[in-house]
Amino acid sequence: METAKPETSAEPTAETKGREATLLELDDRKIAVLVAAPGKRPSVGDHLAALQNVEDECLPVLLSDRDDALWTSIAADERPARFAHGASRLAEFRAYKKDPNRPGPLRRAVLRMARDVRLQAEMMLANREAPDLPATTYARTLVGELLATWCEIWGERFDGRLGDLKRQNELTTKTGLSSNAVVLYFDLVAAEYRFRLRGEEDLALSADERRWLSERVTSFTAELRRLCIERLSTSKELARRRQLQIAGWSFAAALVVAGAVYLYIASRPLKAVPASAVGKPGAILATYYNDTELKKLALSRYVNSIFVHAYGSPLRGVNADRFSIRYSGFLYFPTSGRTTLCVENDDGARVFLHDKKVIDDWKLHPKKQNCKRINVEKGWHPLRVEFFDQTARAWLRLTRGESKTKQQVIPAAHLCCQKK
Repeated sequence: METAKPETSAEPTAETKGREATLLELDDRKIAVLVAAPGKRPSVGDHLAALQNVEDECLPVLLSDRDDALWTSIAADERPARFAHGASRLAEFRAYKKDPNRPGPLRRAVLRMARDVRLQAEMMLANREAPDLPATTYARTLVGELLATWCEIWGERFDGRLGDLKRQNELTTKTGLSSNAVVLYFDLVAAEYRFRLRGEEDLALSADERRWLSERVTSFTAELRRLCIERLSTSKELARRRQLQIAGWSFAAALVVAGAVYLYIASRPLKAVPASAVGKPGAILATYYNDTELKKLALSRYVNSIFVHAYGSPLRGVNADRFSIRYSGFLYFPTSGRTTLCVENDDGARVFLHDKKVIDDWKLHPKKQNCKRINVEKGWHPLRVEFFDQTARAWLRLTRGESKTKQQVIPAAHLCCQKK
């Protein structure tokens, strides 16, 4: 939502010409009430011209046209909330100011305060369960304290009265804040005072109005955080921060490039080897070992499938338990594109394509299925399958298919290579 910029000219506009503020006094606080034009969103900054002749000590309160008829029902004993500087907090900031060559502690304190103001004010304004009066009062107090603190740092005083609104150009020049920051405080005051009436439900803030105020608080704290870093940092700190920003951007760019390269490489299909490099299809070499680490060679033979099912020794000369097998050769894929390669194993197994590990389950466990989605070119691809069995039943089967649940046994004609 785009926030309208307030008009701050002292010259009367079409909306303010000929209109005067109504002066009221509640206890010891003077209030200047001005009613907005019909259909106009209440904004004190838009009607500053109509308040030029009102004394500076007054608190400006702008009401919408629907509020005007209910102004008379304000309870006489309802005292307006005063704006007060946080004495202990300002004392802390004054102590930080004594060492202008080391602005770090002061900067960090202001940044923490701005962060807290944003989080707490947004929480109150965004929470529809929070009544309008407490929400706007709390947000106004937080924004006011932050404004007062920032002005104090630059030798200015912000009391939250009409005089501060009238001299906003002077405040913005000395503190660096935009006029919207000053006007925001008084718009929160106006929103707060709309609810110092006797429980009129039709004065409730709409979701749009709450969001409008919340976004302006966010914009104000972001502006102040930027000013805080710019104006409360030494030249060395600013140079260091720029270096860190450049390094961060460079690192982010490197990550983007690396990610793009990785995705490009990962998306490329595995290239098939030339047919001339492949022998006679129909079998694949299986090497058996009498240990689980593929070290103690037992025997080798060609088999027409990658399948093991045994409750003892799979072959004469191979251990009944604690044995391992390595299948090495080529696997043929009849079509290009993505396919799902699966292995069922009890105990451990791992599968390599082009010497790249695609499935790794080298663990003790009952029979389970492990699958990997791969992208291949049509043709022959280097394959290696390794398997070990610790005790009891030994099970191994390599399959492929469209998905994990649609698997087919690999035919012998798609395995290679037996001796020519």
